[in-house]
Amino acid sequence: MIGGSVLQAIVTACLGATTSIAGLVVNLVFVGLTGAIASVPIMSTMGEHVGRMGGDANAKVYSLFTIAYSISVIIVPTVLPPIMSAVGFAATMGVVSAVLVFGALVLAIRPTMMLVKHGRAAYQGENALPFL
Repeated sequence: MIGGSVLQAIVTACLGATTSIAGLVVNLVFVGLTGAIASVPIMSTMGEHVGRMGGDANAKVYSLFTIAYSISVIIVPTVLPPIMSAVGFAATMGVVSAVLVFGALVLAIRPTMMLVKHGRAAYQGENALPFL
């Protein structure tokens, strides 16, 4: 998740630097690819939570993911156009990249603290602690 967010930030920054339609298409392919890379750990973590909460928790967990996604789909198109009209497309993609890196850093805080507190062995085996 953290690595995927950083990769997505790099590709998004490159998206702002494109000057041709062909370059834009190639960069959008990589944006989609890194988006899929970033979502794999999210889906596996959701599956882990469903397993801990019981089989009927699938709807609860997936609905929370859908709500978070829906909020972002509403907020991003509302916030970014004023930024783009003020500073341009490339700088707007820089802002999006900075938000992705900030999110990756925030996501890295808790697992790092837990790893320091409990050690690597606490996350392995049958009675492993949840990582996120």
